[in-house]
Amino acid sequence: MSLFGHRRATAQTTARFHSWTRGIRAFLILLLLGGGCFLWCRLGPEKPQADGQRQEMARRMAEKAIAKIRSERGQMQSVRLVHFANDPTDCVTDAFRAALDETGVLTLADRSFGEKLRSLLKMRESSCASASAAVKYAGPGTDCVLWGRVERFESIGEGASLKGTWMLLQVPFGTAICEGEFSENTIDAATVPAAAEDQSQDQSTYGFICLLAILLLPVVTLPWIRRLVAKRSNTVNALTLGTFTLADMILIFLLTNLSFATTGRVILFLFFGILALIYNVVVMNYALRLTE
Repeated sequence: MSLFGHRRATAQTTARFHSWTRGIRAFLILLLLGGGCFLWCRLGPEKPQADGQRQEMARRMAEKAIAKIRSERGQMQSVRLVHFANDPTDCVTDAFRAALDETGVLTLADRSFGEKLRSLLKMRESSCASASAAVKYAGPGTDCVLWGRVERFESIGEGASLKGTWMLLQVPFGTAICEGEFSENTIDAATVPAAAEDQSQDQSTYGFICLLAILLLPVVTLPWIRRLVAKRSNTVNALTLGTFTLADMILIFLLTNLSFATTGRVILFLFFGILALIYNVVVMNYALRLTE
């Protein structure tokens, strides 16, 4: 007998059962959606933030670059800004975007739906590894593309350092219209404190602990599961399965310190959740057979 294969004897009971089932399904969907949104807001990814002096430095560097673009842009009218490589804070990219918006040197193309969605979900933006990849990413519809690479961007004490390059490339040929470097360093090397030792945690240990927790949770609570499945109620079974799966996903997040910074990490987290769901179904079917 399957876990959700029970039937009711009379037509009235069957109708009532289907009505309750639809209501419970709708409630579970809303509960999962609400719980997912809550967990994402509370425990979801957080972008690294640049302090005030780094933001000010990025603004100055962007203004200098835009001044050069103004004098060398030629007949170019529109531009697409591609996320700078090695810019996890988005500070440098946003500084160039703000400078373009404020000065109107070139008409800045709107961000794509994917970029806006990743920004809304606080996920890190992907970047192009080369200038040619940036031109292909920009696609048709604009005269040129602005792309760059951050080589150093840090602050220590009262000082900060920013170094990188930028390029304005014609679309679709990829020829460089103008390019430049941005570099500023106010860090006094004599006052830089020694770097602290790296205390990174062993991820394999966390993964092993997480796996044990997922495997043992239904086993330890097997007597309680047997009492629930003995009721022969699909509603109770669905609530039990959903509760255990949600608990497993919370354990996965807490014990592995999983980051949702990329789409791949999110897919991996959902894959772990599906595995936990399948495992819980197997355990509950085993508990159901013990009651027969």
